[in-house]
Amino acid sequence: PELRVGLAKLGSHPFFSSFAKLQRVDFLDNFCKAVSKLSNQRFGALFAFERSISMKPIEDSGVKLDAIFSPELALTIFHTKTALHDGGVVISGDLAKSKIPVSQKEMSDRTLGLRHRAGVGMSEESDCVVVVVSEETGAIALAVGGKLERNLTPEQLKGRLEELLNISSSNEKTAIA
Repeated sequence: PELRVGLAKLGSHPFFSSFAKLQRVDFLDNFCKAVSKLSNQRFGALFAFERSISMKPIEDSGVKLDAIFSPELALTIFHTKTALHDGGVVISGDLAKSKIPVSQKEMSDRTLGLRHRAGVGMSEESDCVVVVVSEETGAIALAVGGKLERNLTPEQLKGRLEELLNISSSNEKTAIA
């Protein structure tokens, strides 16, 4: 018991929380690089960031990846010649390939495809943040609370994700280091 208490105190030390923030900022940098590459190559993609509402039922309906996220992994998954490219990736503690529910809401813009409707549908059913890359145009969109923000630049995407996922900005990164 004393060892457990000691480890708990050590884990709550500010040094370790600063380290965790740096890891999240690094992850977000890698994620935005991956989205930019997917967009430039016009690989359609869908990523759902789990927040407070569990996405376990969706994760369980898909193919488990259990992989550490990297731009190379994203490009491989969403390459049009792979078996899993039409799905989406749930990002929580690990990655899981998932079947995504489609929005029941009628979308006024007929140029939006199944991936965009799936992203909006997920954001209607949970508090997740969904990033969608259009296969046809390469445009980047963000679905939150059933609303779709379209034509984001990678920099705008990073700023919105920092805000929505409570991740420290790059300015804080240098202050912590």
